[in-house]
Amino acid sequence: MPHDHFDPPGLFSTQGLGFTHVVTSAPGTTIHSSGQRASNAERKLARGNDVAFQPEQAFGNLRIALEAAGAGALTVPGFRIEVEATVVVAA
Repeated sequence: MPHDHFDPPGLFSTQGLGFTHVVTSAPGTTIHSSGQRASNAERKLARGNDVAFQPEQAFGNLRIALEAAGAGALTVPGFRIEVEATVVVAA
């Protein structure tokens, strides 16, 4: 089955990390996207610890990945979202 791996402009390079942001496969087009976190194009956490902005950045990255593969959010049948949290307990 033919497939293409790529990192769209606007997302950080995944060279040497063991994944790409987008993989498309035929027949038809199936799009797999991974690593859409709150990172900017320089692979830095967008706006530092601004947790209110992080989902906006992550979904913006997903939009870039989907559009680079010729799709959009309305053409995606499902998403899997993982949320990480760190709890600091004072001693």
